[in-house]
Amino acid sequence: MSSLPSQGLFYPEGARLFIRAASGGDIRHWSMTDENSLEEIDNALNYILERCMKITFPNGNASWKDLKEVDRIYTILAIRDFTFTEGNNELKIKVSEHQTVTVHKDNIDFIKLNEKMYKYYNEEKRCFTFPVKNPRVGKINFYFPSVGVNKWLKDYLIRKRDRQE
Repeated sequence: MSSLPSQGLFYPEGARLFIRAASGGDIRHWSMTDENSLEEIDNALNYILERCMKITFPNGNASWKDLKEVDRIYTILAIRDFTFTEGNNELKIKVSEHQTVTVHKDNIDFIKLNEKMYKYYNEEKRCFTFPVKNPRVGKINFYFPSVGVNKWLKDYLIRKRDRQE
């Protein structure tokens, strides 16, 4: 957990993350993805997470959907790096007309928050707790969204779009 961009700060104490290499079937599934459809790409990435990643919490209640969104790309790249040996099937991004960069999980850095933010970090709740001027509210807890929350929101918006609501 400490190697994730979130450094594990927003998961229950004792959470663990496991990945495996993608199988031939997983790769075939990915290769059938329409690269022009952001919706299909997102679904395919979630499929890879669901098949190749396991997260465990001390209380036993965990799913791939509990991965924090901020750690998603890193985890997908870790699965990719584990699947393809070094030098095979490199992922490159063109950054200028004459320069490309090979992308690996190690290209992703930790979240760097201003020191002032850390005073609001709530170790017990594994979130940020901010005071509010309204005495009836008192404090607001801010949790980083998980892959499952983003998936639910995306699916909700797609349903609304398809129903033209």
